[in-house]
Amino acid sequence: ISDRVGQGDYVNAVDGSAYRVYEVELDGDEMVAFTATSGELAPRLSVYGPDGTLIGASAAHQLTPHDHGYHGHHGSPRATVVFEPHRRGSYLVVISSGESGQFGAFELTMGTIDEPGTLRPGESTDYYFQDGIAQNRGVIRPVIAHRLVVDEEAIVTVGLQSREFDAYLYVAEAATGQVLAENDDWGGTSDSQVIVELAPGEYEIWASSFSLPAAGSYSISVDEMRFEISREFHPGQPFDGFLGAQREPIPGSNRTGIPLDFSIAQSTTVDIVMHSEDLDSYLVLADGRGNYITEDDDGGGGLNARVRRELAAGDYTLWATSHGEHEMGRFQIESALGGDQVVVEGGMGPGVGGMGVGGQYIEAIDSLGLGESLTGQLTTDLPVTGPRQTFVVYYELESVADAVVQIDLTSRDFDTYLVLENQAGQVLMENDDLAQGNTDSRITIELEAGTYRLGVTSFAPGEVGEFELQVEELVLTNQQVL
Repeated sequence: ISDRVGQGDYVNAVDGSAYRVYEVELDGDEMVAFTATSGELAPRLSVYGPDGTLIGASAAHQLTPHDHGYHGHHGSPRATVVFEPHRRGSYLVVISSGESGQFGAFELTMGTIDEPGTLRPGESTDYYFQDGIAQNRGVIRPVIAHRLVVDEEAIVTVGLQSREFDAYLYVAEAATGQVLAENDDWGGTSDSQVIVELAPGEYEIWASSFSLPAAGSYSISVDEMRFEISREFHPGQPFDGFLGAQREPIPGSNRTGIPLDFSIAQSTTVDIVMHSEDLDSYLVLADGRGNYITEDDDGGGGLNARVRRELAAGDYTLWATSHGEHEMGRFQIESALGGDQVVVEGGMGPGVGGMGVGGQYIEAIDSLGLGESLTGQLTTDLPVTGPRQTFVVYYELESVADAVVQIDLTSRDFDTYLVLENQAGQVLMENDDLAQGNTDSRITIELEAGTYRLGVTSFAPGEVGEFELQVEELVLTNQQVL
């Protein structure tokens, strides 16, 4: 059907968008996909069953040049609903303009669904998840398996999006069924995404839901990432790397990572910081014989790892890895020699302590001094930061004199996370839970006179709500010990 949403059509009382309604007779014996495409608006689709219940709804998204899985229209901005009719009858298909005041022409098509098709990097597909048609692939959730073919070695992002269920994504080897990467929530949403390095060959993308039973349409997209990776690591020079599924066991540890061999010509102090926007960085340092020297998780501020050590002349191996077993993504290593200290531009990385998203500084919105408090809101329009992808808001803290301070962050709406930084973006202290069973946060610290920054965020992604931030100066007696 070629038609147009115009000013004379029905109007949604909730969002003010215009919409049109079509009645379709379905036999109920095969899976179908309704797709709306338009070059003039961002369409949305909803489908209602014969009894008037909502079967599925889809937000607009972009279609890549190759689309697989259904016999229908190929185009650009579109909305899709895929489902299996459970009985014969009249179904209502509603196409909406998406927002108030938006009008334009569109095409509405209906197609039947085949078995999940084959994907390659740069392609996408729509399909439908339902417990009854999902398969057992040796993981705890039933899955719909899509074949993925990689012709050349590539680093790819695989995304699974749905408006109708909490998406859960796996990428596995086709021959063995070994899971290479998996993800539940990405970027503070219920959608899923993984970044994985794949050799030429055949793989499977498994689409599932975190909570069962579940049913609804979903979209899978596969995109190739193109960026330069450094060949060798030399202290004092930057290194760009990627942490994927191809890792080696770290001697003396239960972790796996990427070995970076280097040599020191003469005794010196080495300062090394690993930072990433995709993962929680972790470093392990060993000598040339594989003997453990030291390791670090968050010593570089936020979720950045730092190793600072006096090293004698000789050979060493720096292992770049992540705190979580299945974390993957790009990372950077900055290093300095001879007592110099690494300073990462834009703060110390992407964590809460990094003061920014992708190296961009996040401005404080207000300030408070000792003995003051304020009430604020953590909202969805705030910046998102770090691999945990949580919303964050910053406040300046003014201390006019040296003092021992207690900073309390409390909320009835979310699990708080509090970070104290200096003006250079280095994390001085951070806290999740005040005590076992108490999800409020507290930092007690001795501060010199000056200006500091307080980062207010949540432990889990997507959490929002009201909070109270309070700063008190503690007067200690001789018997009190911090």
